Amino acid sequence: MRRFLWSAFLIIDSFLVVWFVAGFLARWIDPRLLWWPQLFAIVLPFTSIILSLLGLALLYKRKWSLFTTHLIIMVMVGTRFLSFHSLPAPSTIPNSDALRVSSYNLGQLESLTQPELAEKLSEVLQLISPDVLCLQEFLIRYRGDPLRFRNLPSVAAMFDSLGFQVVADQKHAVSHSFKPVFTQRSILSMISKERLALSDEETPELSVLRTVVNWKSREVAIYNVHLQTFGERKPWSETTLSPLNPSFWSQYVSQYRDAFLDRAWQADKIHELIQKEPLPFMIVGDFNSTPHNWTFNRIATGLQDVYTEAGLKRKMSYHARFPVVRIDHVLVSDDWDVVSADILPLKHSDHRPLVVELRLAE
Repeated sequence: MRRFLWSAFLIIDSFLVVWFVAGFLARWIDPRLLWWPQLFAIVLPFTSIILSLLGLALLYKRKWSLFTTHLIIMVMVGTRFLSFHSLPAPSTIPNSDALRVSSYNLGQLESLTQPELAEKLSEVLQLISPDVLCLQEFLIRYRGDPLRFRNLPSVAAMFDSLGFQVVADQKHAVSHSFKPVFTQRSILSMISKERLALSDEETPELSVLRTVVNWKSREVAIYNVHLQTFGERKPWSETTLSPLNPSFWSQYVSQYRDAFLDRAWQADKIHELIQKEPLPFMIVGDFNSTPHNWTFNRIATGLQDVYTEAGLKRKMSYHARFPVVRIDHVLVSDDWDVVSADILPLKHSDHRPLVVELRLAE
């Protein structure tokens, strides 16, 4: 019996080691060459915890050869997850010397009535007090002369009462957007908004919203993004869950593979866009990718990950009720210094809001 248990332990441990290594290396593996390590990267924190605990058990049992393997893994876990410095969380009183930026995916608020939606947004804005608010999965339509925010009058009135501007003062090249950006009129002047396509088709969902604002007499660019989702269907939400049926999983394998491939292509396009950006810039939004996935690494190469700089590698943004991964991000060019960062425990959406304070480097 003891031999059987030890053999079972070795099989499970070997499987987890392969799982960990694939997830750890996924950051550098293009999904178009090999896509399945991206799945392992999503659960890398959990695999790391389990293998670290197994390593301690091997140490207790004095299984030195196997413990050496687990010690190497534990060192790899430390380099990926541990932060050796930290910055404070933003205070409730905005720092006048820093630009306060918030990003929030609000897709689950679509079912609310306009007054309910305005009330929820008002609560969020007064709690966060952002200078710049970037939303995802939130449809805004503009029309009229001069341009006005027209499809949600109650929400528009709320934004106006709190001092936010919705459209650019001088130039506005967007008729509608699923990724609107709002700025405080008293602090910033919005110069332009333009939708940069990620495909040859005019599809607002497959685009990046680039907003240029004037802050402290300098122009800065804000890229608001929302990359390809896995889709609304989830295995655990199926009414006829059949985990032992291969055909049940085959549809999800295809769905997830296609999502990874689409995001890889989108990441390439965004990388090309920012290589041409002449202004200090930031990229914010819902990447639908963890810091361990290739898509994130492709976009983040050469940029600062604000939450890593702030010492918040283990701070998660999704799911709001029980956050286990960080798929929402703020990346900035070297023109910025990170002052503070936090992820707030709000549950208005299935995501939690990001809030960061940034200062332009001298």
